[in-house]
Amino acid sequence: MAVQVVSGSLMDGNADSARVQVIEIQGAKLHVIPIEDLIADRMAQALAGKSIRKDMQNQAVRLFQLSEGLDRDYLDGRIRTETGDNASLETLSGWMIECTP
Repeated sequence: MAVQVVSGSLMDGNADSARVQVIEIQGAKLHVIPIEDLIADRMAQALAGKSIRKDMQNQAVRLFQLSEGLDRDYLDGRIRTETGDNASLETLSGWMIECTP
Protein backbone atom coordinates (compact mmCIF):
# COMPACT_ATOMS: atom_id res chain seq x y z
CA MET A 1 0.00 0.00 0.00
CA ALA A 2 1.35 3.38 -0.98
CA VAL A 3 0.69 6.39 1.22
CA GLN A 4 1.25 10.05 0.44
CA VAL A 5 1.57 12.42 3.36
CA VAL A 6 0.14 15.87 2.68
CA SER A 7 1.85 18.77 4.39
CA GLY A 8 -0.64 21.51 3.52
CA SER A 9 -4.35 21.87 3.00
CA LEU A 10 -6.00 19.18 0.93
CA MET A 11 -5.62 19.99 -2.78
CA ASP A 12 -4.65 23.57 -1.85
CA GLY A 13 -8.01 23.99 -0.13
CA ASN A 14 -9.98 23.20 -3.30
CA ALA A 15 -11.18 19.75 -2.25
CA ASP A 16 -14.31 19.20 -0.19
CA SER A 17 -12.93 17.95 3.12
CA ALA A 18 -16.37 16.55 4.01
CA ARG A 19 -15.78 13.92 1.29
CA VAL A 20 -12.63 12.55 2.93
CA GLN A 21 -13.22 9.04 4.27
CA VAL A 22 -11.65 7.97 7.54
CA ILE A 23 -10.67 4.32 7.71
CA GLU A 24 -9.39 2.77 10.92
CA ILE A 25 -6.70 0.11 10.55
CA GLN A 26 -5.41 -1.52 13.71
CA GLY A 27 -6.18 1.57 15.74
CA ALA A 28 -4.62 4.01 13.29
CA LYS A 29 -6.83 6.40 11.34
CA LEU A 30 -6.21 6.77 7.64
CA HIS A 31 -7.81 9.74 5.88
CA VAL A 32 -8.56 8.84 2.25
CA ILE A 33 -8.96 11.52 -0.39
CA PRO A 34 -11.96 11.22 -2.73
CA ILE A 35 -11.23 9.47 -6.02
CA GLU A 36 -12.65 12.45 -7.91
CA ASP A 37 -9.87 14.62 -6.49
CA LEU A 38 -7.22 12.11 -7.48
CA ILE A 39 -8.54 11.95 -11.05
CA ALA A 40 -8.61 15.75 -11.30
CA ASP A 41 -5.07 15.96 -9.92
CA ARG A 42 -3.73 13.46 -12.47
CA MET A 43 -5.44 15.36 -15.28
CA ALA A 44 -3.86 18.61 -14.13
CA GLN A 45 -0.44 16.95 -14.00
CA ALA A 46 -0.99 15.48 -17.47
CA LEU A 47 -1.75 18.91 -18.90
CA ALA A 48 0.88 20.91 -16.98
CA GLY A 49 3.61 20.76 -19.62
CA LYS A 50 3.95 21.61 -23.29
CA SER A 51 2.68 18.16 -24.25
CA ILE A 52 0.38 15.73 -22.47
CA ARG A 53 2.18 13.49 -19.99
CA LYS A 54 0.92 10.08 -21.04
CA ASP A 55 1.68 8.47 -17.67
CA MET A 56 -0.60 10.94 -15.86
CA GLN A 57 -3.21 10.74 -18.61
CA ASN A 58 -3.27 6.96 -18.25
CA GLN A 59 -3.53 7.19 -14.46
CA ALA A 60 -6.53 9.52 -14.73
CA VAL A 61 -8.25 7.19 -17.18
CA ARG A 62 -7.56 4.06 -15.12
CA LEU A 63 -8.74 5.67 -11.90
CA PHE A 64 -11.95 6.68 -13.66
CA GLN A 65 -12.44 3.20 -15.13
CA LEU A 66 -11.90 1.47 -11.78
CA SER A 67 -14.18 3.80 -9.82
CA GLU A 68 -17.75 3.13 -8.79
CA GLY A 69 -20.36 5.64 -7.71
CA LEU A 70 -18.50 8.75 -8.84
CA ASP A 71 -20.10 12.13 -8.29
CA ARG A 72 -19.76 13.30 -11.89
CA ASP A 73 -20.77 16.89 -11.15
CA TYR A 74 -18.15 17.15 -8.39
CA LEU A 75 -15.58 15.46 -10.65
CA ASP A 76 -16.26 17.87 -13.51
CA GLY A 77 -15.90 20.85 -11.16
CA ARG A 78 -12.68 19.51 -9.68
CA ILE A 79 -11.21 18.86 -13.14
CA ARG A 80 -12.07 22.39 -14.23
CA THR A 81 -10.55 23.86 -11.05
CA GLU A 82 -7.35 21.79 -11.14
CA THR A 83 -6.75 22.44 -14.84
CA GLY A 84 -7.62 26.13 -14.80
CA ASP A 85 -10.67 25.42 -16.97
CA ASN A 86 -8.49 23.80 -19.64
CA ALA A 87 -10.24 20.42 -19.26
CA SER A 88 -13.48 18.88 -18.09
CA LEU A 89 -15.22 15.54 -17.70
CA GLU A 90 -15.72 15.65 -21.47
CA THR A 91 -11.92 15.78 -21.88
CA LEU A 92 -11.57 12.70 -19.69
CA SER A 93 -14.19 10.90 -21.79
CA GLY A 94 -12.12 11.66 -24.89
CA TRP A 95 -9.00 10.37 -23.18
CA MET A 96 -10.78 7.11 -22.41
CA ILE A 97 -11.30 6.55 -26.13
CA GLU A 98 -7.63 7.37 -26.83
CA CYS A 99 -6.30 5.10 -24.08
CA THR A 100 -8.53 2.08 -24.73
CA PRO A 101 -6.71 -0.55 -26.77
